[in-house]
Amino acid sequence: MCLESTVGIVGVAIGLGMAGLADNKDVTLSNFGFTFAVAGTLAFGPAIKDWVIAWSPWGLRREKDHLNLIVRWKG
Repeated sequence: MCLESTVGIVGVAIGLGMAGLADNKDVTLSNFGFTFAVAGTLAFGPAIKDWVIAWSPWGLRREKDHLNLIVRWKG
């Protein structure tokens, strides 16, 4: 599984949870906080785009152009 997609799905789930369960509370960021969040997101995504989560054996590995990986269940 792609690490970038995994981190993105977690971020979307947290955002939806905050939107649905926030009880109309505002989330505020300072100018520095907002700038840091945007810059961090724009730097972090490309930095992890070639990393894949391996299940057997468990770990992370770098896989260039991993769009064409074939996933199989071993039985």
